[in-house]
Amino acid sequence: MKKLALIAGLVVFSAGVLKASNYPADYSYQKVHVLSKGPMLAATVGSGIMDQKLIIGYKKSGILGAFDKIFAVVKVTYYGGDGNMKVSERVLEIQKDWHGTGFLTPAMIHQDYITIVDGLGFRGIQRIELAFFSGSQWDSNYGANYVIDPNELAASNIQFVSQEASYEVSIPCWNFITSQLGK
Repeated sequence: MKKLALIAGLVVFSAGVLKASNYPADYSYQKVHVLSKGPMLAATVGSGIMDQKLIIGYKKSGILGAFDKIFAVVKVTYYGGDGNMKVSERVLEIQKDWHGTGFLTPAMIHQDYITIVDGLGFRGIQRIELAFFSGSQWDSNYGANYVIDPNELAASNIQFVSQEASYEVSIPCWNFITSQLGK
């Protein structure tokens, strides 16, 4: 109980500090952008006090929707710390969403889905490609992969704003993302 009171006090204190420091009123609001292409869904959630998170989803209406769990092959093209283009590829397990609308990853920072290949760091994502599978069944957009352009995702008109100040994705943001997964 004391921990909960301490956390609540820190959130209220943080909000007061932000107000007193001339930050815009919406600085700590969580902003969601969603991009959907066929059964693939990608969402970013971020605020002035929270690192931007990426959430990858797969709709129940897709050809893999009947499976208990699926996997995503995540291929990311990014600029390394040396300024050269790099490519990282990881396989992520995606669990069913408890709303029953499909599958969602947890909220991820870039280290969760990018393997820095040269140890020199990371400067920016240029492109994310996704292919999904379960067992021998694949959905890779007919071999072309589902492509996420970070600029297209940031410019998406499917948006939501939560006034909750938190370092983790708030429940209203998750609810908005799962509602988009169900469409």
